Amino acid sequence: GIVKDKSTGEVLSGAELKMEEKTVTTNQDGRYTIEDIQIGEYKLTVQKENYHLKEIDPVEITEGENERNIELKHKLGNLTGTVLTEEGNPLTEANISLYKEQIEEIDDGTEAVTSGKTDSEGIFNFQNIRVGEYTLAIEKQGYNRDQRSIQIEKGENTNEYKLGAKLGSLSGIVKDKSTGEVLSGAELKI
Repeated sequence: GIVKDKSTGEVLSGAELKMEEKTVTTNQDGRYTIEDIQIGEYKLTVQKENYHLKEIDPVEITEGENERNIELKHKLGNLTGTVLTEEGNPLTEANISLYKEQIEEIDDGTEAVTSGKTDSEGIFNFQNIRVGEYTLAIEKQGYNRDQRSIQIEKGENTNEYKLGAKLGSLSGIVKDKSTGEVLSGAELKI
């Protein structure tokens, strides 16, 4: 038979199937074969990392070849984050993007799995994300961009992120407005 992802239909290589004392692993095409099984009813267990364990009981084995295709359901998690300034204040309207796998450089052509903005309390929430590794990017004009690798686990994933303000400088000459004379020792406040 073949083992596939239930929601995408993608074939799953590396899934482990156990029946009685026999264990096999699906190949790159998601295909498996358990050989030399006596006729009867058995319990079949199928597992793969980041997927829910599936037990099929009973599986009836009859004389000759028996085919059984199996669909596994991917584990899901939720990501909730709070984005703050370095001073600990909520950062509203920050752009949040989540990219599949780890990406060194994200450009305009890179498609996000999901994206959104922080609310008035600096909070964002992404629901029903497939368990696995991602790249999270947080951006807001006037602040340093934060890009990091994260792991989404099954269930709730809660994190806090702090963005530092971009810093610049101001320089110039202070002169007397009427005479044009340079004023030394003038104090400036911003």
